[in-house]
Amino acid sequence: VRWCHPDPDDELQPQHALLSTLLLRILEQVGGEHANAAPACFDDAAWVGWRLAELLPLEDLQRQALLQQDDPHARLDSLLALLP
Repeated sequence: VRWCHPDPDDELQPQHALLSTLLLRILEQVGGEHANAAPACFDDAAWVGWRLAELLPLEDLQRQALLQQDDPHARLDSLLALLP
C-alpha cells in the first residue's frame, strides 16, 4: 500500500457540476452518513469525486483506478467518461 497525498481543497469546476447534482440525488435516495453533508461539500472537487467513487455501481478495476487518481479534477473527468 502506498498512501496518497491529501487532495487539494479545489472548487468543483463548471464541467463537473452534473456530478455534484448526481451525488446529491444519490444521497437523497440512499441516505447514509453523507446524506446530511453541508452544502459546501458539494462544491468540493475532491469530496464529490471520493463520494461518487464510493457510491456508484462500478467494477472493481474502475473503482481502483478512480481511487488511485492524484488529481481530483482528473478523477471527476474519469467519472464523467463512465456515465452513460
